[in-house]
Amino acid sequence: MALYETLGYSTIRSAASLGPWDWIAWNKHEIVFGQTKTGRWPGTGEMELIQEAILPPHARKVVHRWMPGKHKPDVREVS
Repeated sequence: MALYETLGYSTIRSAASLGPWDWIAWNKHEIVFGQTKTGRWPGTGEMELIQEAILPPHARKVVHRWMPGKHKPDVREVS
């Protein structure tokens, strides 16, 4: 979330998320729905939920994978 905040987005976290999104970031141009994992990418079932999610046309779906010791995540855009 801090990465998006530094780019001027507002953010909100979905605490104890049981759905596909851990956080949402938005600005006046778009909404970004995100899933964050530490050390791994989401499993098959999680990725299916993310891929099947229906969002507004101006929204993006992303997955961030944080590896231990790294200062930035690996980011995948999901279509």
